[in-house]
Amino acid sequence: MINSKIPAYFDSIFSVVEHYQTTYKVSLTAALVAVLEYVVDGQPQDNPLFQDNQGRTLSNKMGQIDWVSLDLTEKRNVLQLLLLKVKRTDYADMNSQLTPDGIGYLLGDLAYQTAGVQSGDTILDMTVGSGNLLWTVDEVFEHHQVHLKRIGFDNDQVQLALAHVSDRLLHDDETDLYQADVLSVSADEKIKAQLVISDLPVGYYPQTVPDKYELRAAEGKSFAHFLLIEEAMNLVSSTGWLYFLVPANILEGPEHEKLLKFLATKAQLKAFLKLPKNYFLNEAASKAILVLRPREANPKGEVLVGTYPPLKEPTAFEDFLQDIKSWVKLNRSR
Repeated sequence: MINSKIPAYFDSIFSVVEHYQTTYKVSLTAALVAVLEYVVDGQPQDNPLFQDNQGRTLSNKMGQIDWVSLDLTEKRNVLQLLLLKVKRTDYADMNSQLTPDGIGYLLGDLAYQTAGVQSGDTILDMTVGSGNLLWTVDEVFEHHQVHLKRIGFDNDQVQLALAHVSDRLLHDDETDLYQADVLSVSADEKIKAQLVISDLPVGYYPQTVPDKYELRAAEGKSFAHFLLIEEAMNLVSSTGWLYFLVPANILEGPEHEKLLKFLATKAQLKAFLKLPKNYFLNEAASKAILVLRPREANPKGEVLVGTYPPLKEPTAFEDFLQDIKSWVKLNRSR
């Protein structure tokens, strides 16, 4: 049963977000960041936002929010509703959209089964955005009493502000978040994570690409998602695992031969699992989970390739999950 506080808290917080936007003439996204800070810190008594009649009414609503009474999943549900509403209203571009929980849970479950991580290991999201994928995957591990050290990079200040305030609300500000293009991180600052994840932004990289990247384009602009895959191999530990959400046609689309050559020589392709088609508005938007490991990591094992059945076909879906478990068991026995 859904906690009745979730829609009530959403309505209360979003009402203040709209009032903040109208008062200070800012975007809904900026207003949401500010209002969520009020949820964490409490409302400053002298804030002019709450001095008129409407503001006082909203202040009373905010005062009734008992955030600590919610569990982690319920807190995430409130935040996700707010983020979805704001992003739709502010017309966020495709690369700034939330990674849906359904996809995050599939990736998180796959990572939990395969990566063999332990409490204290590091999970790194290369393009953390507002944090939803990282929070979802981390929730899967928390459910299994595996407590990970979380790190996130993003070069979008607004997205990172959303991730930061969300982290304060969900994890007491325990995630290390950095505003940076992960491709620009210097060699002595690189983090060797046991688990690397990303909902890779698709498109062209807007800056000059250093010659060191094998997946840069010979002419013209380079694909950002290709470059991030290559850079990820510098950020994962020698025994680590990498999980990416990528276009479903990435292994057969433009420049795919260059990518396949890179994967064959510089990484291990462990799995390529297309996500259910009904998760996406159209086939062109379909995505898959790409699983990689460093070239030297053992055991080598077999490559798992397949497509998740739709959730509306529960028998087929459960059979597919059993196939994954069998593949995991086979690879671990080698």
